Amino acid sequence: MTVFAPPQPPNVGFSVENTIRLSVAQFGDGYSQRIADGINNLQQSTSLSWSALTAVEADAIEGFFKARSDGSAFTYTLPGTTGAVRWMIAQWTRTLETPGLWNINASLTKVFDL
Repeated sequence: MTVFAPPQPPNVGFSVENTIRLSVAQFGDGYSQRIADGINNLQQSTSLSWSALTAVEADAIEGFFKARSDGSAFTYTLPGTTGAVRWMIAQWTRTLETPGLWNINASLTKVFDL
């Protein structure tokens, strides 16, 4: 599995969104039953940002993402967490901040590939 090792860590202040996937059966009188939808029913996604990247650093990050535009997964350990997680790139944006410095914003989705 390929490891994502950006040239600098993402900006502080990112968050991880957790979504629980459930199957719900609704019955009369407001009664319902819920069950986890699959064994990996906790979906996670995160948005990461890098600021003030040189063109070489921005090219390295963007090149890594482009190489995985087929949906292939990679491992990455979010700053402040322990243990690598498998992610796929959902989308990214590269913006010229000032002449010679770039920003990249990326959305990652956790995957459960083998």
